[in-house]
Amino acid sequence: MDPLEDDLRDLLTDQRHALPTDLVRLARVHAGASRRRRRRAVATSAAAVLLVALAGTGFALLSGNSDPEGTTAAHHTPTGSTQPTASGGPAPSTPSPSSGTAQAGLAWDGSQPVSLTATSTKTFVVLGYQTRLCKQDCLRIVESHDGGATYDPLAVPAQATPKDSSGIRFGSAVDGWLFGNALWATHDGGLTWGRVTTTGGSVTRLEAASGTVWALVESGSGTEQLWSSPVGTDSWKRVSGVSVTGPGDLSVQGKQVVVAGAQDSTTWSNVSGTFAKTASPCPGAPQVSLSGFDGVWAACATGTAGHLAYSADALHWSDVPLDLGQGSLPNSLVVGAGAHQRATVGLPGHPGLVTLDAASGKIVHQGQAGPGWSFVGFTDASVGYAISDGNGTGQVLRTDDGGATWHSLNLG
Repeated sequence: MDPLEDDLRDLLTDQRHALPTDLVRLARVHAGASRRRRRRAVATSAAAVLLVALAGTGFALLSGNSDPEGTTAAHHTPTGSTQPTASGGPAPSTPSPSSGTAQAGLAWDGSQPVSLTATSTKTFVVLGYQTRLCKQDCLRIVESHDGGATYDPLAVPAQATPKDSSGIRFGSAVDGWLFGNALWATHDGGLTWGRVTTTGGSVTRLEAASGTVWALVESGSGTEQLWSSPVGTDSWKRVSGVSVTGPGDLSVQGKQVVVAGAQDSTTWSNVSGTFAKTASPCPGAPQVSLSGFDGVWAACATGTAGHLAYSADALHWSDVPLDLGQGSLPNSLVVGAGAHQRATVGLPGHPGLVTLDAASGKIVHQGQAGPGWSFVGFTDASVGYAISDGNGTGQVLRTDDGGATWHSLNLG
């Protein structure tokens, strides 16, 4: 394909309607220059220490951002502090996250991938953990700007632990979040990270699109509340009234947000302009996971079996049959919504990653066996990613043909 045509396709098919990061690299140029200055400063300091004390070590502060593609890492145009919040009023002027530091970006070195975010068909970021025992420096973040051919290590918050950081997302080329037991934010492409304490409890899910970042936050008593902030600031505010029974999940497509909870919890959608209660995709299920692209898909875990549901309007749901001739589906199934009302479902063992049509339940693509899957997601109609759950030996796979074939990525 002609390179110009390829770049134009990236621009027009970005599911979050954001500029591909390859077109907004100025921030990274500045970050890279800053990184080089820091490296020179550290090298000079280390040399001085070596001369005086005959010992010394140094490391460079890394400039990166999980270029999420941010698929999810998602790059969005940063928004100002005056953007309306979910409640309709102006976002409050709040201070930036508590000052944080970033330690040097470390090599992937066989880490276990746990989360991926992408902002274009070429740019994505992967979060992982070192599987060997470690007291510090366990987290790893790498980014690629060429579809997975090469990678650069990115900085991580110096105080962050794997429990603090179970997921990564980016809402623009410079604005990103690590979330889990704690919430960390960067607004300089990952050069530095700050701890966000406004939201309180653990963040179980976070997504960004159309200039807003949304998070499900544990509030105690088994419930989770919806919070939001403009992407470019840390003006977090609770969305009044929207809470679900945990573990919950959310789907964000542009300005459309769907929040679902476990058991018989209320499901919420703002498709009508304001948040209102809607039908549940998984009535009575103890766990539900959502994925949105061209409509919203739900993977429902009942405790004894799993099943799929789909909604074209985020209001009405219908079950999607998937018969593999092997009995009921497992609770561990994961779903990644794609274009044209299709989705790829991750199932343990064989057949592994299965792509099907919502209307008919017909299998479109079948193959790529694996031990299990923790994530499946698509950047556009062709490009998608999957993370295999390999008990310490997981890997990231990429498809460039809508799920027909997958290939493993060597993260380094």
